[in-house]
This record gives sequence, C-alpha cells and structure tokens, in this order.
Amino acid sequence: MIMNIETCLEKYSDEFYSLMYGVNDSMSQEESMKKARAFLHQHAMSDQEYREICLPTMQKIFGCSPDKCFNVQAMAISEMFNNGFVYFSYQSSPLFWKESYELVLSICKNCGDHTIFIVEEKRCEECPTSAFQIRIPVGIPWNDISDGGFITDVLFNMFRNNYYVFGDSGNWGKWCDYDNDYIDYEVFGYKDSNAAILSYKNYFSISKNDFKAYVNLPGNLRVAFWNTIKREKKSKMKYFSFKTKQGETVKVNKSYGKRLLQCFFDRALILFLNKVCHIPRANPDFDDIYNRVKTWYVEYDEANDYTNREVGLDKNGEVIVKAPYKKNLGFWVDEDLTLKDYSDSFEIQYVDKREFDMLWTKTL
Repeated sequence: MIMNIETCLEKYSDEFYSLMYGVNDSMSQEESMKKARAFLHQHAMSDQEYREICLPTMQKIFGCSPDKCFNVQAMAISEMFNNGFVYFSYQSSPLFWKESYELVLSICKNCGDHTIFIVEEKRCEECPTSAFQIRIPVGIPWNDISDGGFITDVLFNMFRNNYYVFGDSGNWGKWCDYDNDYIDYEVFGYKDSNAAILSYKNYFSISKNDFKAYVNLPGNLRVAFWNTIKREKKSKMKYFSFKTKQGETVKVNKSYGKRLLQCFFDRALILFLNKVCHIPRANPDFDDIYNRVKTWYVEYDEANDYTNREVGLDKNGEVIVKAPYKKNLGFWVDEDLTLKDYSDSFEIQYVDKREFDMLWTKTL
C-alpha cells in the first residue's frame, strides 16, 4: 500500500504535531502547508518507484520489511540484516539532525549512492497510507531538505515512528526503533567498512554511548533534549475499564502541579505547553461525546502516575472516542487522577494490553 500524500498532509497538519515537534514557530499555517505539500510532491515515492527500485534494494539489506515487522522482544537484532552485514546499535533519536544527516551523506558518497530511502514501518500507523515512503537525492544540503514545513518537522523530529533508512547501493542501512516503551535506539548495518562509516560509528560511540556526556555536542539541540528529558523515562502500563452512567458529569480535581513535573514524557509535555499557552481544558467540543460514553478503557502509566490514553464505548459497545487523537486531548488524560483515585471512584476491571490496543485501532 503506497503512501498517499493528501492523507499524510491531513494527518500531520493537526495542531498536536506542530505543538509537539514544530521547529519554526514563526511560520504561518498556510506557509507551512505549502512547504509540506511541495516536499511530499518532490520526495514521496510513486508506487512504481517503491516496487521496482526501493523494495528490491531494501530486501538486499534487511531481513524484515515494512509488512513483516521486526520485534525486538521476540527476535535477535542479528535477524534485522541479511548475511554479510556487520552491525552496531546505539541509543538515538530523532531520525536526522544536521550532523547525523551530513554523516549519512558522507557514507553515501563513499558507497556510490545516488538516493537515500526512508521507509516507515506501517504498523506505527492506524492508516498505513500515511506512512512515509521518501526518497532524497544525495547531495541536497540539510538547510534545504529540512525546510519542508510541518512534514519535515514530523519526519525528522518525531520519536513515535519506526523507520528503515538506506542507500540505493545496498551497502548500508539503519533501522530506527522509536516506537517502544523503553528506549529509542537505532541499528546500523554495513557490508564494507570505510572512513565515513567509521566516522559515523565513532560519532555514536562517544563515551561508550554515555548520552549524559554526549548531550552537549555543539548544535545537537534536538538530541540533547531527548537525551536529557525523554531518555530517562520508565513506563509501567496498566490497562483497565470501568462504567459510567450515560450523561454523568464526573467531578475531578484539576490540579496541574504534579503534571507539570512530569513534562519529560510526551503527553505531559503537551499538557504543559497547553497550560503555558492558556489553551482551555480538554476540548469542550467533545463534551457531548463524553456524555454518551458508557464504558471507558484506560491505559495508565503506573511508574509516572498519569493517564496515557483512553477509549470510550457507547451503550452499544461501539468506540465513539479515543484520545489523545487528532484535536481531542482527552477527558481522563487531561486530569490528574492517580490509580487509587480511579479505584476509589469506579469499579475498575483490569484488562490486558491486547484488548486495549484492539479497541484503540478502531476507526472513528
């Protein structure tokens, strides 16, 4: 299933993404959309390009594909690459910043690449046609390639997607695992070592991959942010459901104090930004939907004491709301309930992750 430009633009033009990953705050929404559209029309692969050029090259390098997902909990990292490849892994995100992009360009020139391919693992997307399938001609400088409005903000800075990145020579590739509950990391594989690959390896091996020492590298502001804030995250998710009376208004404590201290995690960071920018509490436009919810399913981070995601079902058992999703930050996500608050207020029933995720993937 090939990437659809309009689907991708519609998804990532949502205010959520500009708040979370936006770099150029001074750019107007119209200008950002214009740049994003131009970037995708120039760099998104056609179906023919993907099938005839990208995918065959990808299969020479990787033992997996976007449709056959690599599972780090069930598979050895050595299974990521085909025979003949040497690999090393390291902690890192986001996908590219100026220094890492320029190091990859050096590798491309040494290996004789003409194109860099970026292919998103489709399982990260609820709608697979919004998954990135990008080709970048070797030689485009960072200032030009990163000037794609909100699309390049998301593509290069978002930490929730997984990516395959490789050159058309088939001599190197990296898999980027940003969609897990533990730590963001990449695995870089190559056939033949050269000076550019050694420079890349050394860059990501500073202080034996001690990122606390690594964060102060000049110009590496994005990586410094994720390493000092997000890298330390520890998550322990609990999943449970509870019922409410239809039309019931739930009164909860609206203290933000605890939530502000948790801004190191992505959802708390959004709420922190909302509070600072004086954005009103959780979407009054959705109040009618909230009042029609009969059963709630909650994903709760027990390690950090906050609600991470929520799904609401109506009296017929149909999913009518999930959050955070598009413009809806959520009802429970926006509150400061502890796990004890939930159990004291409702008759909660614990469920497994699979049941929650099955509901979460329902299309609204």
